[in-house]
Amino acid sequence: MVEWDKNKIRNEKIKQLLSEGNSISSIAKNLKCSKSTVYYYAEKYGWWHNNKVTKNISNSCKAATTANKTKWNNKRSQVVEEAIKQWPKIKKDPRLMGFLGLYWGEGGKRNGVIQVVNNDPGIIKFCFNFIKENVDNKIEVVIRCYPEQDETEIQEYWSRLLKTEVKTKEKKWLGKKRKCWSEYGICYARTSDWKFYLKIITWIGLWRAEITNTKLEIDTNESISRSGLFSTIEYN
Repeated sequence: MVEWDKNKIRNEKIKQLLSEGNSISSIAKNLKCSKSTVYYYAEKYGWWHNNKVTKNISNSCKAATTANKTKWNNKRSQVVEEAIKQWPKIKKDPRLMGFLGLYWGEGGKRNGVIQVVNNDPGIIKFCFNFIKENVDNKIEVVIRCYPEQDETEIQEYWSRLLKTEVKTKEKKWLGKKRKCWSEYGICYARTSDWKFYLKIITWIGLWRAEITNTKLEIDTNESISRSGLFSTIEYN
């Protein structure tokens, strides 16, 4: 199981345990995480308003959460600054720019998760190999196909192409088959690496700013979606 799936399961358990009236300390002990982590997600998603627990949290817990947030903001700022310094060299690399162009259109925009989804074997293979060269974490590959297609055959095809294990997505059916389209279903290649993800989004943001002749405003204290790093192009 990859890192973001573990965190998603943990956060769902935090929400459930809060709704049942469990204390911050007991939840942290049960899930083997810090009290500040439980407090952070309860605040972030507003779970306080839908459970029996009051916000009677010690000042030390609040202080730890604030300190942890500040630490991560500083780390993100350092990665963004490094990516900005690398940009003049990056934009001269045709292979990397090819990946950025594909990721801009086909890549996942979820914090820390690098994901490319496509039905073109060439695009998936190129992106898979590129990510593999730049990320140490395991890349998970899953497919979705049509009811009329041979799931095992398609699974084996992608496994041979990418030389890796391929799984079937839980909601595996795409619906009614369309002729001459998606012969091999749809393939998802994803992994978790927040630093490289942040660099990818920063480089795309810088590229977007050059294309549109605008200034890129970055606020690393915000989430990626609100930081100004990622946005669709607005042509005049």
